[in-house]
Amino acid sequence: MDTRMIRTVADTLNNGGATFHRDGSPVTFGPVRRYVVGGVDGFRLSVPAASLQVRDIGTVVEQNPSCDTFGTWIDPDTSMVDIEPVEILTNLDTAMAFARERGERAIWDAVEQREIWVQQEEQEEQDVAVRFRIVGDAGRVDALIAAVANALGVAPEVRDFETL
Repeated sequence: MDTRMIRTVADTLNNGGATFHRDGSPVTFGPVRRYVVGGVDGFRLSVPAASLQVRDIGTVVEQNPSCDTFGTWIDPDTSMVDIEPVEILTNLDTAMAFARERGERAIWDAVEQREIWVQQEEQEEQDVAVRFRIVGDAGRVDALIAAVANALGVAPEVRDFETL
């Protein structure tokens, strides 16, 4: 068993994640190589942190022969370890744009040693119920609905509409 891959497992469990090369050696970071972004096309694996094994990391590396850089990350909500090919970028705006495009929840700032959570531009759809009474004619109601649609950027669903 390669001691570098054992170290990667230990770093993942001790630090919440790791970034490493194909041979298991850790990636060297600096001002130019800073932001780690997952979601690169390729084989990825998710396993419970409690059962993470060297072979899990080895499987991802073997299944991605054209990739040189990989990462692990323990999802704090599920305690699952994501193992996948990653990309290291120099510019935060570019890293965040790629992360959003790929549906990533966070990127890693290797210089500051911190996660940066990605706020998706398209938030999950939320139902908002609003109950109100409008006294007036149907034209005023239509104008109000149009104003709400303009403010939201989408037309609201109107249910249980009745006039008095």
